[in-house]
Amino acid sequence: FQGVARTLPRTDANSGRFQVTGFGTSQVALTFTLPATLASGSNTMPIDSWDVGTNGTNAAAGSTAISVTTGTPVNANLVANNLWIFIGARVQPGASQAAGAYAGTIALAAAYTGN
Repeated sequence: FQGVARTLPRTDANSGRFQVTGFGTSQVALTFTLPATLASGSNTMPIDSWDVGTNGTNAAAGSTAISVTTGTPVNANLVANNLWIFIGARVQPGASQAAGAYAGTIALAAAYTGN
């Protein structure tokens, strides 16, 4: 709806998700590249907050919240060779926001920390 903020929590079936696989319970540094807006053609809609969590299983409901900022690594541990990351956000459409299918790209880099 125009002018009404909408939140898609990380636990929603339509939220984004990544799976990181690796060795045992190794620690990984997660570095996100997060868009500031969603786009539909030449129209944009600002994203004003992120809802991100991690879990050792593919279950967003039991995920642990983490605070993410573009370009700043966040450490997390694999659980039995896996780590799932669930991503939701809140958008803030303007009062005269154009209708459309809005999309954005999230990039995630994962690297072993040695711990």
